[in-house]
Amino acid sequence: MRDLELCERKLKPHTGLLILNDYIMADGGGPYGVIQAAHEFMLRHGWEMVVFALQEYMYCDIVLRKHPATRPRRILQRLVQKLGYTKLGRF
Repeated sequence: MRDLELCERKLKPHTGLLILNDYIMADGGGPYGVIQAAHEFMLRHGWEMVVFALQEYMYCDIVLRKHPATRPRRILQRLVQKLGYTKLGRF
């Protein structure tokens, strides 16, 4: 989850995509945690899955993008922060 949050900060708000590999619950070596982290990240941060790519042995890949409804709000929040408005609070 922390890795996804770090990557999110590096992406452009309108065009950034996150690509996740090995979107599986577990393999013979134990649990992976990719599915759980991806779902938690999508719910908390307003992202959506736009691609689900199958792989021969089900080590699937997914592509996430910021949900369109949350993009303008995020841009406005960053603009307010850069302009130094501190008394507006969160909106």
